[in-house]
Amino acid sequence: MRAAVIGAGIAGLACAVTLERAGIDTVVYEQADKPGHPFAHVAAVMPVMHRPLTDMPGELRRRYGLDVKPLAFVRRVRMHGPTVERDITGPDLGFTMEVSRDSGSVTGQLAAMYRGPVLFNTRADYFVLREKFDWVVVAAGSREIPAQLGVWQDWLRTWTVGAQVLGEFDPAFVHVWFDRRLANNGYGYLIPFNEKMASLSLIVPDARRAAAIAHWREFLNARGLSWKAASYWEIEHVTGYVHPYQLGNTLFIGQAGGFMDPMLGFSLFVSLVSGVLAARAIAGGEPYPRAVAPIRRHMLDTLSIRRLFDRLEDRDLDRLVAALALPGVRDLVYHSRLNMMRASAVGAGLFRICKAFLRPGPAFDR
Repeated sequence: MRAAVIGAGIAGLACAVTLERAGIDTVVYEQADKPGHPFAHVAAVMPVMHRPLTDMPGELRRRYGLDVKPLAFVRRVRMHGPTVERDITGPDLGFTMEVSRDSGSVTGQLAAMYRGPVLFNTRADYFVLREKFDWVVVAAGSREIPAQLGVWQDWLRTWTVGAQVLGEFDPAFVHVWFDRRLANNGYGYLIPFNEKMASLSLIVPDARRAAAIAHWREFLNARGLSWKAASYWEIEHVTGYVHPYQLGNTLFIGQAGGFMDPMLGFSLFVSLVSGVLAARAIAGGEPYPRAVAPIRRHMLDTLSIRRLFDRLEDRDLDRLVAALALPGVRDLVYHSRLNMMRASAVGAGLFRICKAFLRPGPAFDR
């Protein structure tokens, strides 16, 4: 049995590693000259997004066979609303990982686990590969192939503008900014690489590139963020829905499978998991569509939350930031096993139903 993996990113390499361990002859195709993301940044994996899971690195190691080392463990999150800010502290708020082409990044670690061939500087022809190989796994990090095949539906377009900034940082301390005026319906965040450098990013939905850059400049000025930038980057992401997740001998994983949540744009954990599940399905395990059904449910939940979040005004964001820091609410959200995404999605659905029910209808004819 032979398998081709299109893309040497997080999902693609997780899949290739698992296929190789199962004894399946695997070839990875990568159009760049190295594996990994072209713009070095730091991603956070927050258990609050994946309850009832708590020990996320342990879950990846024990359940999915991926022993990837975090950059740091998050013990403090400062949430900045338009006029209110609050701190959340605790030993299990999440962990961070470097996303880049360096050996210590998550892709660098996965690349070191994989011993098979990687054809760099090669733009894979999907239609040729699906005839040549028994299985093709699409992990190209974009919607191009699933859209060509008619299985992709756009949900949300966002521009991410970011920079590596220099200063003094605590690797366990993350900042998040919510401000409708500065980021449209998006948000900003700062996650350290180490004590001397951090990744500063602004996610701007439903905006053109020029507008996103203007939001970035306003974000820096309005918040007084004057760190020295060591680099600058910008990239557009399209979050979407894929159905079905498998077409014949082709499986879609990572961002090409729609596994990027439309609420905050988190994708690292679910991309890794989708890669492993695809490989296990090929090796004769659980059918892939059934295996990824819980991830699909999670994506739909975060979409429901995103639609409600889009309705919030700045004063609502301040109230939300303040509420999340209240002792009872904080413990429930951050320090319990409650599935917050499921509960929040149900709440968002009930809110929409009640609002529609209470909306005034047409007057009766007399």
